[in-house]
Amino acid sequence: MSSHGADICVIVPSYNSSSTILRAVHSAMAQPEAAEILVIDDASQDGAADLVRGEFAGCSRVRLIRLAENGGPSAARNVGIASSSAPWIAILDADDYFLPGRLALLRAQADDWDFVADDLARMRGPEDAPKTWLIGDAAPLPSRLGFSQFVRANISRRGAPRKEFGFLKPLMRRSFLEAHDLAYDERLRLGEDFILYARALALGARFKLVESCGYLIIERDDSLSVGH
Repeated sequence: MSSHGADICVIVPSYNSSSTILRAVHSAMAQPEAAEILVIDDASQDGAADLVRGEFAGCSRVRLIRLAENGGPSAARNVGIASSSAPWIAILDADDYFLPGRLALLRAQADDWDFVADDLARMRGPEDAPKTWLIGDAAPLPSRLGFSQFVRANISRRGAPRKEFGFLKPLMRRSFLEAHDLAYDERLRLGEDFILYARALALGARFKLVESCGYLIIERDDSLSVGH
């Protein structure tokens, strides 16, 4: 276990994720630094909430919150943040998962930073080898991410691989979010992470980029980000 102890809340927004949600939650459970895993079921219709309820019945670290109406990923994230008190927050999309040791590696590099984000790895399917792809040679690692660099990195270029930093999944320091009254914009169902990070950086957040620590993205052809 990390010398920092368990001081991270992992928030797992979930909508119709019955095929992947258990893998995601189990990967968070395998991180000793995760004091709590909150599954925010956004009014799923595919039985995902029942799967979580049955699989983790009696597990004190996993809590399911089921929303009565679908509010989108921003609303689910905000409910998770408001329902926890851990000093650090990590978002895990329900179709992705952590490799063992990811949170320990991130937490060990947090120090006095407000956000700590690792380069991500993605896979097209279970037989694919994970490849880091987001930061790559766009910045030396570790390094501090500034506002203008972040915004420029989110401009797609025709014919070039997508490397928008809005896809990052950082550890976020709760005290910074609370001090600046920062929350996800619930009017958005796409790009909500980008807007939150941009606002935080504009407010002076210390945002550190590090090498991949083990966040695996499963890239689906029908995902919102791929379609967009």
